[in-house]
Amino acid sequence: MKYKIKGDFNSGLKVYSESSLIMFSEVTRRWFSPDLTKVYTKNNDLLITIKQKGFFSSSYQIQFQNSELIDQINSINNSTLSFSDDKRIEFKSKWSSLLMDPYFRIFYNNYEIGIVKLKRIAINLDFTLIIKENFEHLTYLFIFFLITQSNKDYD
Repeated sequence: MKYKIKGDFNSGLKVYSESSLIMFSEVTRRWFSPDLTKVYTKNNDLLITIKQKGFFSSSYQIQFQNSELIDQINSINNSTLSFSDDKRIEFKSKWSSLLMDPYFRIFYNNYEIGIVKLKRIAINLDFTLIIKENFEHLTYLFIFFLITQSNKDYD
């Protein structure tokens, strides 16, 4: 399966399957306080709100989770999301990913399930997420991607 993820720098991203919107994020910039990132379904249902634990931290603090739509997310940092009963999604990259694809590889419980490619010469952010097989936790993968990439400093 192939998904496109597009958006502007530091302002949120949108996940598409072909031309259909699946999920999106919004970033609220705040002076002297960590920014807030909110992730929504295509129907504008809020799934999760997070803020970075500190200005230079790679961990996130969960402010809100919609327990009616998603299971408990236990923790999030720049490389790992853990949720319900020790399930883990990880993003792994090498130094060479700065120059060539894949931008990073995606693992679920230490098994590689996909890759992310980044269009490097572009005015806006333009990712391609490729999943190798039918993956039952796509919602969590998209949430994880949107949280870690929506407000990433690309300067």
